[in-house]
Amino acid sequence: MPYRENPLLRTATRRRLLGAAGLGASGLIVVSTLGSEASAVTLETHNEISGQPTFVQNLSTGSMTPASFRWNPTFYARVETWHAFWRLNTPDHWTIPHRYGLNGVYVAKPGAHGEGRAMDMSRLEFFNKQTGLMEIGFDGRFNVWRNQGGATLVETRRRYWGTVASLMYHFRDTLHYAYNADHENHAHADNSVSGTGNSNFVTGSRAQIKFVQSALTYIWGYNTAIDGGWGPQTDGNSRKALQRAGVSGGLTSSQANWLAFCRATFRFAVRKQNY
Repeated sequence: MPYRENPLLRTATRRRLLGAAGLGASGLIVVSTLGSEASAVTLETHNEISGQPTFVQNLSTGSMTPASFRWNPTFYARVETWHAFWRLNTPDHWTIPHRYGLNGVYVAKPGAHGEGRAMDMSRLEFFNKQTGLMEIGFDGRFNVWRNQGGATLVETRRRYWGTVASLMYHFRDTLHYAYNADHENHAHADNSVSGTGNSNFVTGSRAQIKFVQSALTYIWGYNTAIDGGWGPQTDGNSRKALQRAGVSGGLTSSQANWLAFCRATFRFAVRKQNY
């Protein structure tokens, strides 16, 4: 789903941004539209997520440069919750240190990025205790890795959709390469709708449905049309996946079923658990 914004607050937001320009990186004030009323929020500056360093990734070369980002405090807390979830549901030998390649949190533009509560992630690395090497757990640059072949492509794609599943669990607005071409080099996540809680599933969300269809095809092994439309094939195949995970019903039955699908897809994709 596209991120939401209140167009009536654009002028007020710009004025606050201009007024806060002299406060420095850690003192930037924005107007957050999350919730029923607008409120001023001081963004926090971090160069890590749960103690693991953040970088800017060169989307052409893949090189990573250490970087700090400005975060809405509530969104940052949700990202740290997601980080803990990612660690818990990946194999035990996928451990810290991690390296996060980000390509935007606060960005001076309308919408969630302009409030510091959106994250564009292009890369996530972890330390593999079995090999003693840093490995890529998520590569957001579909525009690069789609040219891979064989088992390498299969594994890269599994890890991609696994991490997207983990983001979908926490953030209602999670955008990926199947959603549109703008997201072929990163995945976007924001809490415009989900706020401080986990996400829910709606059949009107093309981003969510294309995630489900991609996961069914590439993770669960059910060939499903990736067309963004909710219909009998997608509903039926997702019910099969849920049944394998020990859950009855479908994605529209409850939020719990949706979260169970995201969690099981993640664990299955990274081979934490077989179903």
